Amino acid sequence: MYQPLPSTSRPRIVWIDTVRLVAFLMLVCCHCGDSFNFCPFPTPQLEQIKLWGAVWGSAVRPCVPLFVMMTGALLLPVRQAAVPFCKKRIGRVLWPFLIWSAVYALFPWLTGVAGLDADVIQAVFPYNGDAVGSQAWATSAAYLALRSRFY
Repeated sequence: MYQPLPSTSRPRIVWIDTVRLVAFLMLVCCHCGDSFNFCPFPTPQLEQIKLWGAVWGSAVRPCVPLFVMMTGALLLPVRQAAVPFCKKRIGRVLWPFLIWSAVYALFPWLTGVAGLDADVIQAVFPYNGDAVGSQAWATSAAYLALRSRFY
């Protein structure tokens, strides 16, 4: 027989869950609409495509502030010292961010190691033009060094 585990967390706040769902759907639409704003191929309707991309993109942009406001509503008021509070949360964000940044910068080299054609880089990064075409380690290391200057 199924018995639910006792909950030690705070009770769910339904309106925040609803806003989270709406913000999540808006975020998906936001990322899906980016290709309309940066259409890489020539077409007679390019201006109309860019216009509707901008309209829909603007309509769903509030998703990011919604996530920030939900985080604030769930975390505040802070009931612990600043150092443990920040340590706990920075570790959750910093390591995935650094790992993803390294994978992203090393992607051209990783495609070469995997034996993929260099055209796959252009397929994944179509908005960079011819700037991304080398699968050499030196190119990826330069991207990684360039990224690390900003962190």
